[in-house]
Amino acid sequence: LYDVRASTPMRKVMLHSYCNAMAWNPREPYHFVCANEDSHLYSFDMRKLDRPTMIHKDHVGAVLSVGFSPTGREFVSGGYDRTVRIFPNT
Repeated sequence: LYDVRASTPMRKVMLHSYCNAMAWNPREPYHFVCANEDSHLYSFDMRKLDRPTMIHKDHVGAVLSVGFSPTGREFVSGGYDRTVRIFPNT
């Protein structure tokens, strides 16, 4: 993660596979979701980056995109398996 205001890196998050997309929760600014090549989505809390707060497993292929609803209560993902999934943000 990179702090644009200070032009310095903040923290580094290492995942086992490539992160294709990332989306920030519009209502909870410390929470974000990463869409990965390993067919999972990883929810993180920026204050505790040592492990994901939730792993969402529903796609069969790589997850290519992710985006939050305006309320921040759910997010949607699109995968290489040609499916669109809606997940609750828990």
